[in-house]
Amino acid sequence: MGLPKLSFYELKSLRMYAKQNGFVIGVDLASRVFQICYADLKSGQLVNKSISRSEFEKMITDSQFGKCVFGIEACGQCNYWGRFIIENGHICRVIPPANISSFGNLRDKSDSIDAVKIFKATFSPSVPESILKDEAAQALATLFAHRAMLMKARIQLENSFRSASYEMGFISARGLEAILQSSKELLSQLDSQHKRRSFKAYKLISTDCYTIIRCIREKIDKIDLFLKKFAMNNRMCKHFMTIDGVGPIVAAALYSAMNGNPKMFKNGRKFAGFLGLVPKVTGTGGKIIVTCVRKGGATHYKQLVYIAAVALISRFRRTKATEESALLKKLDKAKIKRKIVLSVANRISRIAWALAYYDMDFDIEKCKFLS
Repeated sequence: MGLPKLSFYELKSLRMYAKQNGFVIGVDLASRVFQICYADLKSGQLVNKSISRSEFEKMITDSQFGKCVFGIEACGQCNYWGRFIIENGHICRVIPPANISSFGNLRDKSDSIDAVKIFKATFSPSVPESILKDEAAQALATLFAHRAMLMKARIQLENSFRSASYEMGFISARGLEAILQSSKELLSQLDSQHKRRSFKAYKLISTDCYTIIRCIREKIDKIDLFLKKFAMNNRMCKHFMTIDGVGPIVAAALYSAMNGNPKMFKNGRKFAGFLGLVPKVTGTGGKIIVTCVRKGGATHYKQLVYIAAVALISRFRRTKATEESALLKKLDKAKIKRKIVLSVANRISRIAWALAYYDMDFDIEKCKFLS
């Protein structure tokens, strides 16, 4: 059985793409062993082999094929290798995994099969690309991911201790001080009833929870302080903060999601879609249904923009809304309220893209999206 070849139409498409851009190579990234795939432009014969990390670096710096187009799958290392490829004068296409799976057999999976899929997706012009982040944007995005992880750990610990207090008959309010007060009351009751075993166990639980939660909150405060300083000294973030409901942290999140370059997105709608603030559309037979917002997207950023939308609507209800307001009546309904909040979040993201693209502050007279 001979080595696989490209079909006539695939080879024709590859030749046209290579003539305009460069020699195409598909790479399946890994920690130590990389799988590369390319084709002979005359015969269409595929070359699929594994190389080491050092050999891959040498292949980029001293390419025998001249200028190349490297196709890589969006993964943990894609930003580093993408920057390294571009620095050495080549072109890099970072392709989302969902757009690669259709270029081959869906039943089988191996490094060589994945490399062939990536290679075929690379010279397909209709396949979309992921955003390639620079080092500063990648560090900022990692900081937001770290902040989201700390927030999740803090909430889990607080809920865990509140549930333990609830099982002993104490209703604890939210917040660190309320948890401390509840733990003191619980320990005092156990001590007065001479339940030494329970007292020692709950004392250990309360001490550990309180210490860890306080430490996590201090770490989050340090991150928030860094983000606030970053936003105050960044021109684009200052434009974002002119939008009602958008503070320094949300402004820094929008900047990070945009990678500091609004031209990476065609328009504000594309940016909102990247964040995941767009509805899911389904239907058949001519009947199209617009359902809930997608769960995908840039989750860390989407949550912060959603919070900004909630803050904006809350301010509207307190200050500007009247009893005859149609929007106020809709906000009283739970399902419609969520849709309104998400539509406002979508609008905030689109306005933010426009402010960054045109380098201007928000003008309430030009855009009144709450009335």
